[in-house]
Amino acid sequence: MTVQQRERYFDIASKCNKETLIQNHYTADCMQKRNRYMVDQAEYIIAVWDGRPSGTGNTESEICQKAREAHHRYQSQDTFS
Repeated sequence: MTVQQRERYFDIASKCNKETLIQNHYTADCMQKRNRYMVDQAEYIIAVWDGRPSGTGNTESEICQKAREAHHRYQSQDTFS
């Protein structure tokens, strides 16, 4: 992380009303834990994914599954093909 990126992070964090620490150190699954936490806490979600394998794609799959289980409408569009 560059000094500029670090300063940007702390500038954004200083404007937050609430900051939640999911864990104290990096692990192989920490980003998935973060994403799962955000999905579980969200009332509304707009997800954008370019179709490439990634944590974002995994999170979008979780969002769609949760919407189905809760009988909420969701729309998936394949616009990146």
